[in-house]
Amino acid sequence: MDATMNIVLTIMFGGLGLYMVYSWWKTRGRILYKDRLWNTSRILFAICLVLLALTAFAYTSVTDVIRLIIMM
Repeated sequence: MDATMNIVLTIMFGGLGLYMVYSWWKTRGRILYKDRLWNTSRILFAICLVLLALTAFAYTSVTDVIRLIIMM
């Protein structure tokens, strides 16, 4: 994967991670019931995890390693 795509994916998943931490921080202690159904976002994260696992064995540069860490 080229460096530009690695940077784009790193920024995208870094932003998603920050948004998830912010959402968790806002709702911390207020959630009474846990949702156990699979919704679209959970399915997309599962697909991303599978794709990440497939590319984890083919990294070649520092930007690949940074992208893998951020995506995890």
